[in-house]
Amino acid sequence: MNSSFALDPFAACVERPGERVELAASTPHFVGASALPDMDIQILDVLIHGNMVGVRAKVRGTQSGSLMGIAATSKPIEFAIHSFHEFRDERIANTWHLEDWLSVFHQLGALPPSLD
Repeated sequence: MNSSFALDPFAACVERPGERVELAASTPHFVGASALPDMDIQILDVLIHGNMVGVRAKVRGTQSGSLMGIAATSKPIEFAIHSFHEFRDERIANTWHLEDWLSVFHQLGALPPSLD
């Protein structure tokens, strides 16, 4: 599924869990988009409760560009991402994201010595 998303890449997959989401490298909605040009997001679970939607996903890609000050390593990375959405009037009113950046830093060998 190739798309650019106005609000959130996960919101478009609410009714299609298990689908993979591909984002263009220029997509500004995800911190690592330009650093992971081959980024692949796999939706693992979607939970709906009233006007709230929770999404659990897995992100994979190769760090081919600078990521939060870490120079390109060409290393493959994989990490968890969780997205929570509140809907009002059939639109996303609020979104909260949790990404496992500590895992990414570990995979890239960029943890501070005190955490390694």
